[in-house]
Amino acid sequence: MNQPVEEQLTAARAEREERFEFTGKGGEFFRIWIVNLFLTIITIGIYSAWAKVRTANYFYGNTHLDGNSFRYLAKPLTILKGRLIAIAVLVAYSLASQYYPVVGALLSLALLAVLPWLITRSLRFNAINSAYRNVRFNFTGGVGGAAMAFLVWPLLGVLSLGLLLPLVMKKQNEYMVNHFSYGTQRFSLDASTGSFYKFFLVGIGIGILVGVAGALAAPISQYIPMLVGAVAYLFVFAYLRVQLFNLVYGGTSIAEHSLKADMTTGSFMALTVTNILLIAFTLGLAYPVARIRAARYKAEHLSAVIAGDLDNFAAAESEKVSALGEELGDMLDLEIGL
Repeated sequence: MNQPVEEQLTAARAEREERFEFTGKGGEFFRIWIVNLFLTIITIGIYSAWAKVRTANYFYGNTHLDGNSFRYLAKPLTILKGRLIAIAVLVAYSLASQYYPVVGALLSLALLAVLPWLITRSLRFNAINSAYRNVRFNFTGGVGGAAMAFLVWPLLGVLSLGLLLPLVMKKQNEYMVNHFSYGTQRFSLDASTGSFYKFFLVGIGIGILVGVAGALAAPISQYIPMLVGAVAYLFVFAYLRVQLFNLVYGGTSIAEHSLKADMTTGSFMALTVTNILLIAFTLGLAYPVARIRAARYKAEHLSAVIAGDLDNFAAAESEKVSALGEELGDMLDLEIGL
């Protein structure tokens, strides 16, 4: 017997939690990484654009959610064009600063003025070249919003002697998340200002307490303060990273779906320390393994709370995007993002 319509609607709206999964392997990525490194060196950096695409394809393709993987769609030639332009600008700036200080100063101001535009172009480039279930992501933030988030608010943070830094972090993450979309549906960040101040002040407080403890132990041994300081720095770094990750990703939603994040300071600190040791003792050769471990850890502590059928949601967004017929155009490739 067929289910009543009410029961079918209830089942369609039922929430389920799906954990992200990363299936990449250290040995596989090592082979990609070593070839990328070799070809980048012998081509004097030209192959770096192809190396970025190969690496992104590997990490996107091995990241799964609800039985489907993500895709990276950028073309190496587009990335290469952007990098050649960036190198030309940096060379011109360096030469001007060395031989014509006044011109160098003017170029510095010009670069600062175009920074918000560069940020928006970078975020949009990375977004529209990412896809899930054949639907592209997008970023629609404007230059004015980027100027406020990455120039005005950081300046206010400095002028306030750091008192506004948690608010700066909130404004920057709100700008990035709230203008990020999947198809035509925008993401939304719901995180209070107080929650940013809470984890920030707790981290600073822990650092101060450990610093005082190290100073009190100084008469015993001159090495204790150094050791305590190093451990305190690593712990505070891990704590702040974890809390920011959990707050931002855990407060992100799209339509009736949302994300959950549950990193812990102890596990993240252990991952960071072991990755540092791996890279150090192998003279960098274990970098691919460390990166795989980091990607797997992030996926293991991130999940999506899906309301209903994600296939229907993706199909609906695909139809809307196709109807919209947006022209993508050429974009810049910079390492800016969530």
